[in-house]
Amino acid sequence: MVRFRIFIYTFISILLYGCDSQPIPTSMPNKMGSIQSRGIIQETSLPVESEALFNISGGISLTNQIFTFDGTSWKPSENLSYSVNLQESTLTAIYPAYNKDENKLIIENPYVDNSLEDILIAQKSFTDASNIELTFRHLFSLLTIHIESDLQEDVEAIAVTTPKVISMNGTDGTFTTSGEYTTTLSKDGTGDFSFIIPSINNCQLTITFNPGINEITHTLTHDFISGYKYECNVVDEDTRPGIKDADDLIDFSKLINGEISKDNWSKFGYKEGEDTIYCLLNDIKIPDTESNPFNPIGDHEKTPFSAIFDGKGHTISGVKISAANGIAGLFGRITPTGVIKNLQLYNFSSPPITGSASSGVGLLAGVCYGTITNCSVTKSTITVETNYPTGGLIGHLRAGGKILNSYVQNTTITSAGYIGGLAGEVKQANIINCYVASNDIKAVTYSGGIAGSTNQCNITNCYKYNITFNISKNRGQIIGKGENSTIDHIFYDLDNQKLIYDKTNETSTQTNIEQYDTSTFKTTNDNIEIYKLLNQWINNQGTASNLFTLWKSKDDLPAVFQ
Repeated sequence: MVRFRIFIYTFISILLYGCDSQPIPTSMPNKMGSIQSRGIIQETSLPVESEALFNISGGISLTNQIFTFDGTSWKPSENLSYSVNLQESTLTAIYPAYNKDENKLIIENPYVDNSLEDILIAQKSFTDASNIELTFRHLFSLLTIHIESDLQEDVEAIAVTTPKVISMNGTDGTFTTSGEYTTTLSKDGTGDFSFIIPSINNCQLTITFNPGINEITHTLTHDFISGYKYECNVVDEDTRPGIKDADDLIDFSKLINGEISKDNWSKFGYKEGEDTIYCLLNDIKIPDTESNPFNPIGDHEKTPFSAIFDGKGHTISGVKISAANGIAGLFGRITPTGVIKNLQLYNFSSPPITGSASSGVGLLAGVCYGTITNCSVTKSTITVETNYPTGGLIGHLRAGGKILNSYVQNTTITSAGYIGGLAGEVKQANIINCYVASNDIKAVTYSGGIAGSTNQCNITNCYKYNITFNISKNRGQIIGKGENSTIDHIFYDLDNQKLIYDKTNETSTQTNIEQYDTSTFKTTNDNIEIYKLLNQWINNQGTASNLFTLWKSKDDLPAVFQ
């Protein structure tokens, strides 16, 4: 008898996508937002007597064998004998494996209690069968629809129609779909309705509220990816707090800057534990404000922005930023507790800035000690005629500050100070999982595709593409002037330009850097697509991987965020 000792240290990398909130009668939301993880399933959390379907090929050959978990290891349901020739073997385990109510393997009928079963799958190559560690992931996606408390009385049930899974392959976990399958859930008092759905591209869903009784139906087509969790919030648009239009955005700026009473904060935000969260509820276009540029949100050291601003994937466009009290940007000064997330900036600009912004100029923020995640700037311009650190996203990223999952694209940045595609000057801060593409940088002093000047900065898992450098000769593809800084897991497109132009007495380092072919977006040495290598780094981060957005391929860029 062969006894498999299998430790299941399971890490499930599942991104939580927050859809834009919309009231029930309107179209269903489909923009993506923040990221979280569903967590780790430890071996001890699996119930005793759990059954998994094992398939092994290669040096060992097993087909559709049921193994049972006894609390410490997996045991086959019968004595097994096989020959070992030290060849590599590939194991696939599917859990749960058996539907006892129907006396069938799950792969024969993956629907249990009228809904698709939430199946875990592990795949592992090995040569020694005595001690195998498996990593499980969810095979299908999870869609959760949250109903706001004020609307829960109006929603008795929700039905979701998806493509039907008609067959599964136990050796590799692939599946095929044909026709449709409808799962209906009734109200359970929580306000949440969760559906397991097939993880396929261009998956068309039909979502029906109160099926059969004054029903409201929406359709949604989206790429649903294996192991991801998608969330939609259904709320009453008329009662939710947030920033709805240009006038609200201006009033919100005045609120943060102390120009109107702080008692008005609940018009725009809400409390979640100790956090104050302000939400953008719609795309906002600022009308032409040539004579009255937008005043930074958090325009003074005494009135910085220290809360959470959630753009919900919406876009602010047409803003002309201005300088005040040493800073310039949509936001002025962001404290260590400040977070800006899920916000897109489009067609931003500035009049030539000549004074009152010595601390930093950025289209998103002048100075940031906090966290920027899932933000972008596209088709914008910024002009600074004085020696101020200038960035497409942040002017000066300071101690403890972070830029994650963000990018600047098709933007022109002109300054007499340090210029970076993402940040002008970076001190004791990190830039991770970001990219810059097709920007025009016009610098007099040091400039870099990502950062102009750095000190104790780490730039990791990023790529640079098609950056034009004008005027300055002190230009690096990633950093202009780097002191005590590191770039790691970086992908670049030129072979005749330094990644860090000035390493300041060789105190800065670069590791795991790879050039790629701009016609194929594959590495020149190994011919591997850039998006796959970016995702590989994320998947190797363990529990921290939930902080980072995964990537996908695109025809005209090396990679874009999913």
